[in-house]
Amino acid sequence: MTIFSIVHFMAVFVSGIFILRLFGRRMVSKVHLWIKRFAACRKLYVFWGINKKT
Repeated sequence: MTIFSIVHFMAVFVSGIFILRLFGRRMVSKVHLWIKRFAACRKLYVFWGINKKT
């Protein structure tokens, strides 16, 4: 029973870390874009991979 509980605890732990890292990256990205958007002296250039010459 102890091995069963340790294995399931580790599974929940790994899943939790994965979820926190996923949402953490998304949160950092949103905050970074929000700061860039409201910064007066910097411009944010977004390239969508469209080139008219090709």
